[in-house]
Amino acid sequence: TRRFYEQDDSRVLPRNIACKAAFENAISLDIAMGGSTNTVLHLLAAAEEAESVPFFDESRVPVETIELKPPELEGAEAGAFEVIGQKVTHRLAQRPGSYVILKYVRSVLKRRATQTIHCAPAPAGVIEGSRADVSFLAGLLVDKFAWHLPLHRQAKMLAGQGVDLDVSTLVHWISRAAWW
Repeated sequence: TRRFYEQDDSRVLPRNIACKAAFENAISLDIAMGGSTNTVLHLLAAAEEAESVPFFDESRVPVETIELKPPELEGAEAGAFEVIGQKVTHRLAQRPGSYVILKYVRSVLKRRATQTIHCAPAPAGVIEGSRADVSFLAGLLVDKFAWHLPLHRQAKMLAGQGVDLDVSTLVHWISRAAWW
């Protein structure tokens, strides 16, 4: 922290040094020392924070923004609410010959009279909590089972187009989609 405060070096902040290898090292060390429930709790919190980190190169993958208008802002009671922020959800979709990121933007509202917070849920997906759109899953399944394209090769093809997904993520999505 001294380096950050005294030298204004943001490269030493945890969010800038936490990578997959760092987490694997932390887990290995924790297991070697007997395990800890604290590690599990902190890894879950880090995983939740990672959901907001893009898994794609925004300069190479087209992004389609879909703004979901809250029904509370329509009609006679629209003045009773104040927009205080936004929540963003990214989903990987497949188009003919390319991939695209669907960026769902939802407004976070506060009711002025009661100070209660309202936000519409993210659109339902085929796999709950997944970053995969149904179009991507369909393409993934067809490439895997109809065209016999191995997942490691699909992961390399995705990386070549600016989408960084681990093979284990693709395996998880395939297994979940197969039981859907």
